[in-house]
Amino acid sequence: MKYRTMLLFNNREIEVLTYNFGFNRNINASDQPTSSANFAGLELEIESGSNTDFEEWACKENAIDQLELKIYYPYLKGGSKTMTFFDCYLKKYETVFSNTNDQPIKDRLIIICAGVKMPNASLEYSTYWRKTLSGAQKEVTNNGSAVSSNGTNFSVTPKLS
Repeated sequence: MKYRTMLLFNNREIEVLTYNFGFNRNINASDQPTSSANFAGLELEIESGSNTDFEEWACKENAIDQLELKIYYPYLKGGSKTMTFFDCYLKKYETVFSNTNDQPIKDRLIIICAGVKMPNASLEYSTYWRKTLSGAQKEVTNNGSAVSSNGTNFSVTPKLS
């Protein structure tokens, strides 16, 4: 068995070729932390197609409410974990062509977000510009009241082949 990841985007499944994400923290000369952790971004490579949704997302002024990355592990008998990313912006979108491999055209996405919820973690990463809350998915307005969010949801779901 091998890993297979699909990006569910506007009710469509798109093959995810690679992804990575991480957190950064500044340290001083004594190797002590000098800042809180910062989300370094989520990078995805997907099969290219005629889809223009990514170009539209790159030009949107509003964030996408939620993005999920669900990873299935073949060695855990179907076990999985889900990472949830909130208030996501498409920081960079580019198409890459190479005639030397199996996927000649790929799209590269770099996504930044205001919140990250990791499985089995007691804390959630959050920035000052986060609006979408985990759980009920309500948006916090400037006056502090909560309203239902009608934004677009994205989901990344791997499948075992």
